Amino acid sequence: MSDRNRSRHIRNQRARRKLKSGDYPVLPAGTVVMARMRGHQEWPGMVVDTDTLPDSVLVNHPGANKIAFPVRYFPRGEHGWIFPPDLRVLPRTEIRAFLKGVKDGTRRPVKLLLQAYEAADDPKEWLRRIEVLLSYLPTDEEGGGIAQSPTTAQQSAKNKGRGNAESASAPVASSSKRSATPRPTLSARPKPVIRPTAKRGMTSTPVPSLKPTLKPPRRPSQAASGSRPKKPRKPPAEVLIESNANAEVPTVSAKDDEPAGDVDPDNANDAETKEGLTATTSLPPDVPFPTTKTATYLSLAQLTQAVLAFDQLAAELVVLKEQHRAACSAHDLGQLRREALEASVVAATEVRTQREAKEKVVRGRAEGREAELEEKDQRIRAAQERIEVGKKRRAQLEVENQEMRTAFEGLQNAGSKRQKVE
Repeated sequence: MSDRNRSRHIRNQRARRKLKSGDYPVLPAGTVVMARMRGHQEWPGMVVDTDTLPDSVLVNHPGANKIAFPVRYFPRGEHGWIFPPDLRVLPRTEIRAFLKGVKDGTRRPVKLLLQAYEAADDPKEWLRRIEVLLSYLPTDEEGGGIAQSPTTAQQSAKNKGRGNAESASAPVASSSKRSATPRPTLSARPKPVIRPTAKRGMTSTPVPSLKPTLKPPRRPSQAASGSRPKKPRKPPAEVLIESNANAEVPTVSAKDDEPAGDVDPDNANDAETKEGLTATTSLPPDVPFPTTKTATYLSLAQLTQAVLAFDQLAAELVVLKEQHRAACSAHDLGQLRREALEASVVAATEVRTQREAKEKVVRGRAEGREAELEEKDQRIRAAQERIEVGKKRRAQLEVENQEMRTAFEGLQNAGSKRQKVE
């Protein structure tokens, strides 16, 4: 073995050996680090707690004998297991220096790396934004997944029903990845059973369960022709109501509910037969409408329409849930905007108050300075006035002195002349 291969083998052995507790630094959850994966450059991320990791990340752990830290990369939030030699703590000074270099123009990173450093500068704000965005994602309240649109839900229900019908004849091998209990669909929901409730003073008899059909009553012309043999008719179910001798109890006779024959809905061409497919059997004209104290009689067609209406109501319920969820999201978004607006108003009010206080202090200082300057000006003006008065007084004294000197000289001249004369 050459020296080069020997040194490479030694490095690989050192890298593969089991790390001990003193061979790597302790990085608590929330530490901003620079993580390096094989084949990629260093990327800013954050060490997270293993309790917050999803199952798809926990199953990818390198192994029980290997030490690795769970790292969540900025800004998209992907997870990864990084070994201690590929981790280093990213200090705040390095992040600020990188952002300053981008602002000055000395660095020109890609947009994703710039967003990663901005998220690393304030990871708490980044986590809060991620939680807010995840809270606005529409989720299915029953299944826990992302909600589907009404058309998608109906199509998936049809596909599931078709798949169940096709797979009923042939057995399917069970898989460990699939769930043991199938998820409920719109078509698999149980049909509601209408049962009369027993009240005080009322007696009832058991009602036989009749399977509703979509076959309407046959026309009299077809019944007279006798194209098909009549089936044995079944007596209608009777429901006993409150035992009151004076109350009129409307009943539906067997003649009214008798099916004249079997009519295929696909071969119904005339308008009268098609109308019979959807029309409901009402009470006879000579029987008054049932009051609140009497029982309501439902024909087979009404029961069939009531059962079929549940599937339509299920689709409408999905649409109403979507509308309610959208309204709740809009309300929450409006509440957030309202709170943000109130917070901005409060912040603006505080800034305005601080500015007014500073301006008041500056204004007070300026007013005090102006008062001092005005007082000095008054003193200067008073001194100038005194100087002017002194100048005027001095001029008067000089004039008086000149007059006295002139008078004295005149007296001297007069005295000298007198002496000469004498």
